[in-house]
Amino acid sequence: MPEITYINQDAITVVGIATKVNLMTNDIADTVRKYFSEVNTKIPHSINPNITYGIYTNYKNDITGKHSEYTYLIGEKVNSTNDISPELTNIILPEQNYVKFSATQHNVSDVWKNILTTNELNRSYIADFEVYDTENMTL
Repeated sequence: MPEITYINQDAITVVGIATKVNLMTNDIADTVRKYFSEVNTKIPHSINPNITYGIYTNYKNDITGKHSEYTYLIGEKVNSTNDISPELTNIILPEQNYVKFSATQHNVSDVWKNILTTNELNRSYIADFEVYDTENMTL
C-alpha cells in the first residue's frame, strides 16, 4: 500500500469533456485521446494549461452494491465557466479532506488497485480525481 497523505483541498472548478463509464463500456482512453487532440487548447479561463485533471464522479451502484457506472471527466482547472462551448462540461470538486496518493506514470494502475481494495479509506464516492503535469510526461 502506498503512503497515505491527508490534505484539505479548496473547492475547484474543472472544465473539459466527459463520458459515462459502465461495466459494458469504457471510453476513458478514447475520451483522453479526444481531449488532447481536439479539446485541451479550447478551454477558456484555464488557470494552468499544463495541469490536467481526470475526475471520476456520479457513481451509481448495481444490485450487488458495487459501483458499476460513473462519469469520467478530463479537463483543466478554471477561474470561470463563462464562455465555455456546448461541447464542454464542468464540475465543481467540493472543498473537503481528501486522501492523496502519489504515483508515477508507470504505477498508476497499481495505485488504483490498492485504493479500490483498501477498506480503511472510508470513501465518500463524491469524486475521485487524478492530477497530471502534462508538460513533464509522455502520453
